[in-house]
Amino acid sequence: MSEIVALPTNNIPLTSEEKDMVDWLFPEKVVPPVAKLNKVKVETKPTTAPLRTTPPISIFTYMKIFAIILLFYVFNIPKFDKKIRNLCFTENVYVSTAFKTALFYTVLFTVSYFT
Repeated sequence: MSEIVALPTNNIPLTSEEKDMVDWLFPEKVVPPVAKLNKVKVETKPTTAPLRTTPPISIFTYMKIFAIILLFYVFNIPKFDKKIRNLCFTENVYVSTAFKTALFYTVLFTVSYFT
């Protein structure tokens, strides 16, 4: 630490380029006069937006979410999947998937309508 304090210094004045660099790196802060601040007094009331409270999630919402998850898993159990695909009138995979999707949404909207 004593070595840092004993570093040599020089008394050579700064060149104009060095002065410009120091001014650019460390600009002087301009402090506004206090008198101007006292003259300009604008009173504004803070705008308060009405508080929005989210309603608590009801038990019916949880039941709908549970019904959707349960319905999705039931439709993907291989035993039920095979029965649903047998209800379709064709062996085409795309048509049976579309039938299964339509059946899924029909049951979903029916459950959603009554809860």
